[in-house]
Amino acid sequence: MKKSDILESVMKEFRALAAIPRPSGHEKAVSDYLLAHLREMGLEVVQDERNNIIADLAAAPGRENAPRVILQGHMDMVCVKTADSSHDFTKDPIEMVVDGT
Repeated sequence: MKKSDILESVMKEFRALAAIPRPSGHEKAVSDYLLAHLREMGLEVVQDERNNIIADLAAAPGRENAPRVILQGHMDMVCVKTADSSHDFTKDPIEMVVDGT
């Protein structure tokens, strides 16, 4: 895969996530998005009562006995704006600005 294809793939995913409002305490929509997206990719996925997502991807053939890798991250975002901004972090998507390649 070319570097430009990887970058476009990452940016596509980032744009999709930026469109989902998700300040702290309002993670349900992004959790539902991740649940559906990971299931579409064929992973086994669980969403708990607090909207945490646990996804499991089977090991590649020959790597079944390798140590398990766990990734952990936040689904919410820090919401900071200027005093004159009318942006509502509970309803409005993030308007992305791409600067450079």
